[in-house]
Order: sequence, then C-alpha cells, then structure tokens
Amino acid sequence: MLEAFFAAWLGIVAAQLAPGPNLMAVASTGLGQGRRAALFVALGVAVGSAVWIVVTTLGLA
Repeated sequence: MLEAFFAAWLGIVAAQLAPGPNLMAVASTGLGQGRRAALFVALGVAVGSAVWIVVTTLGLA
C-alpha cells in the first residue's frame, strides 16, 4: 500500500515539474519579443486560469 502511494506521489510530482504549454508560450514570447510582451502573455494565462476557477466554482464546467 505504501509503495503505491509513493509511486502515485512520484508521478504527480513529475507532472507538476514538467513544463507545460503556458510556460512555453511565455518563454518563447519573452525570447522573441521581449519582457513586456511576455508579461502580457503571462497576464493572459493568469486571467484565463481565473476564468476557469470561477466557472468551475459556480458549477458551470
């Protein structure tokens, strides 16, 4: 039982540490267009996440 817990925990940690599409979008924008553009992309990602949180909290998703 304990081995299964640690195996699941290790999988979750690995998934959280892996870079996702949002990080790639911000990084590529920052490298290609500068810090200001990357800041706006990061802001868009944050707003999108906030919208999903509100929609999920209200039970619409």
